[in-house]
Amino acid sequence: MSLKKKTQRKKPAKQVIIKEEYIEEIKIKEEMDESPQFQKTEITHIEYDPEIRRRKPDGSFTPLQSRCTKNIVKNYGKAICNFAASKLALPYLEPLIANEDFNFEKFAEYCLEKKSTIDSIESFRILFIITSEDSLTEASYKRILKSIGIIFIKYFSVNWIFSSKITHKDAHLKFRFKMIRRISNPELFTYLRPFGKKLKT
Repeated sequence: MSLKKKTQRKKPAKQVIIKEEYIEEIKIKEEMDESPQFQKTEITHIEYDPEIRRRKPDGSFTPLQSRCTKNIVKNYGKAICNFAASKLALPYLEPLIANEDFNFEKFAEYCLEKKSTIDSIESFRILFIITSEDSLTEASYKRILKSIGIIFIKYFSVNWIFSSKITHKDAHLKFRFKMIRRISNPELFTYLRPFGKKLKT
């Protein structure tokens, strides 16, 4: 018995009608895939930059010890200049100006002018160090300002610390006597080392 192979007819392929806008989108996609600008790159290694500092949990990069002492010199310098230029300093100026060619109004102007320049230990030291380039008047003002600065820290700084808007009052209070020593010997004032004990905010 012979079996006749049945010939299967292939079904005609369905015609897919693609709209012109789809064709345009396909062309754009192909161009993007071929363009180097849109090629995918594989990240194999991320370099670590040691200079990038990580933020502390409290929201600051700087440790608390450094933040407490950061502005102490600047704040004391500006406060000393303010005090020296005020009438509160007049009773203390009298014994200091006995042998000096002194005019209070000009001295006050000098102090307020110097106040705006204080932003570091170096600019603080310049307030008290007499150089060969200083005039006789400026040398006289520096001697007076040095004495007034010590008087301010001894007798007025505590009231200033607690009545001002200073953030780290405890740190400013602890550094009072260190600042007196620095003013007495400004040539040796090159840094301000924090206390070993943690300071309160």
